[in-house]
Amino acid sequence: MQASCLHLDSRDGCPHIIKSPFLNHGSTQFSIAGDRPNTYPQQSAAHRLTSCYQRPPARYSDHAALRNAMTPYLDAIQHLYSAQADPEAAVPMKKYMRNQFEFLGIKTPATKALFKQLVANHGLPPLDQLDAIVRTLWSWPEREYQYLALNFLDKYQKQLTPDWVPLLEYLVTTKSWWDTVDAIANHNVGKLLQKYPEIRDRTLTPWRQSDHIWLRRTTILFQLGYKAETDVPLLWAIVAENQASDEFFIQKAIGWALREYSKTDADAVKALVAATQLAPLSRREALKWLNRKAQ
Repeated sequence: MQASCLHLDSRDGCPHIIKSPFLNHGSTQFSIAGDRPNTYPQQSAAHRLTSCYQRPPARYSDHAALRNAMTPYLDAIQHLYSAQADPEAAVPMKKYMRNQFEFLGIKTPATKALFKQLVANHGLPPLDQLDAIVRTLWSWPEREYQYLALNFLDKYQKQLTPDWVPLLEYLVTTKSWWDTVDAIANHNVGKLLQKYPEIRDRTLTPWRQSDHIWLRRTTILFQLGYKAETDVPLLWAIVAENQASDEFFIQKAIGWALREYSKTDADAVKALVAATQLAPLSRREALKWLNRKAQ
């Protein structure tokens, strides 16, 4: 059986548990790895490791202790999920995501059942392990593990504080695609900024100014569930900032955000669409619900 070890990824400098075929079960190893072995010199490891957290988890003496505490839970996840892998089903799932991610081949109803089984047998991960466990699952190749990480975040959403913004930004900008980014934007970022409005501007401003399309998509979509509580001037401003973009996922997001708000204030959306030079895709998506309603 493969053992777990703490892996410091050279691309983000953060700790991940990985399975190493070169370790005997029960052994541990700290390594610096990435695209090439020993990309970072050993003396930089401690700095890069601790910088992944705003503060180290209080009840662990060091990150080796955190690693040892996490390993049994991560072993249980891998054992449970890999046992349900279906390579044939994985082929069309991978193709649907444009071959960007590997898949175990576990379909949505089965993943929901596996999550319930995992929690029933092992509980949720402790909150002070959540950041490291989520980052670890994000580092595993198969997409189902990223979906599992988001399930954990959703379960802990009410306990998340502004300290979790760096993790959410990391997830938006790593292995980015609509399937994870939209869930993070709507569920996690949206709810967190609604609960802590005092951090909204300082969180969104660098994202709005970023060249990273998935951060910008997040700023467009984070108010999807706000309805009457939508900050309309902010939504309009973010639409204006992105209306000239030729990125499909930006244009689509603009249309989606306006369509959702049209269910709250149809006249406001109609007026904005009429007065704004939106991309045809954004315009079509923005008016889709209203046009259907009018039929």
